[in-house]
Amino acid sequence: MKRVLITGGLGFLGSALVAEFASAGFDTRIFSRQGRRPASFVHPSGYPIAWGDIRDREAVDRAVQGVNIVVHTVSNFRQAKTDREAYPINVGGTDNLLEVSARHHVERVVLCSTIGVHGNVAQVPATESSPYNPGDIYQ
Repeated sequence: MKRVLITGGLGFLGSALVAEFASAGFDTRIFSRQGRRPASFVHPSGYPIAWGDIRDREAVDRAVQGVNIVVHTVSNFRQAKTDREAYPINVGGTDNLLEVSARHHVERVVLCSTIGVHGNVAQVPATESSPYNPGDIYQ
């Protein structure tokens, strides 16, 4: 059975992906910051949670061990106001995940993003070739 790690698995997109992968029969693991959750918090599904911060390479390493697929949804979309806040999570955290995944011979890493990186698009629907019109630090 394939084991999948969903980074940000307790977030909006991540939690939906956890349910989808689990219903498809994958052995599902969640990676999330603990935040205000008590150490005893258990996901309603019972799936294991690897607590950690994407910026912490050792925590990422522990979470990735033994998985075949990683789906990366962690970002601070609409939260960071400066490069200083955005870069360590959105770039540095992704770099941590990619390096650790390569070291553990993960078969596939899927990076989830948003069309929101294009900013305010002039023509809808937007595509990957639509011109960028960034309006904030994430975009």
